[in-house]
Formats: sequence, C-alpha cells, structure tokens
Amino acid sequence: MNDLTMLPRHLTVVLDEDVLSVPARPEASTGRLETQMFLASGADGENTAMKAHYGAGVWSQWHSHPLGQILYILSGVCRVQREGGGVFYARAGDVVWLAPDETHRHGADEGGPMSYLSIQGVLGGEHALWAGQRCGTSRGAGPS
Repeated sequence: MNDLTMLPRHLTVVLDEDVLSVPARPEASTGRLETQMFLASGADGENTAMKAHYGAGVWSQWHSHPLGQILYILSGVCRVQREGGGVFYARAGDVVWLAPDETHRHGADEGGPMSYLSIQGVLGGEHALWAGQRCGTSRGAGPS
C-alpha cells in the first residue's frame, strides 16, 4: 500500500477491509489487543493513523507520543489516564487529546470491548515511546 518511511503524496483511500487486524505485541497491553495500521510513516512531521481494538478491561502499557495523540472513540467506553492522574472515560463519538510527551495509558472499561482511531505525529522517526524504550512504525510498534 505505502512505504513505511513516507505517507502517500496524493489522495489515498484506505479501505478498512484491506487492512489486516493483527495482535499487538504481548508487552504492549494487559490482554487482548489488535491493531490495524492505516497510514504509517517514519518521516518527521508526518502522522500515523491506526485503529485499535481492545478486549473488555484491557489497558495499554504506559507510553507517550513526541507530538501528542488524538483518539476518536469508535465503539465502547475508553478509559484514559495520564501518569499520576485520575481515570477519565470517553464514549463512542468522543475525542481525547493527549499532549506531547504526556505519559499515559488507555483501554476498554470492564463492561465490554472498545475501539478507537488514533492519529499521532512522528518526530525523530518515532511516533511512540513505550516503557522507556523508543518504538517506531518500522519496528512493528504496539498500539498507539
């Protein structure tokens, strides 16, 4: 579909049915989590876009994004928490903004599965920092 180092240079439609849903790395979450990478890039200033599907009660591990992150909740109830803060809840149709370098986690509440679309920018070839280790799109990063 596209090169992992750059986004397409022209209008592109990525069909949901054409993007495989794959299990995230086991160390990226506390349970069942699958991701679909719609747009991937390692180029500074570009964005990655992916869909994540969490099982009931599953959290991502703590991580941050060098240019921040936008979550658009597609279904279910999303729990989101910044390091040292309380848990917030977002429902289908809600948007969550996480500031650059803000350590956080997110996941589905105990009542059922949850899915979101996330958009995060790339800086230094990376879109996320997980548990103290950098992980970019070219290394099969976990959920964002």
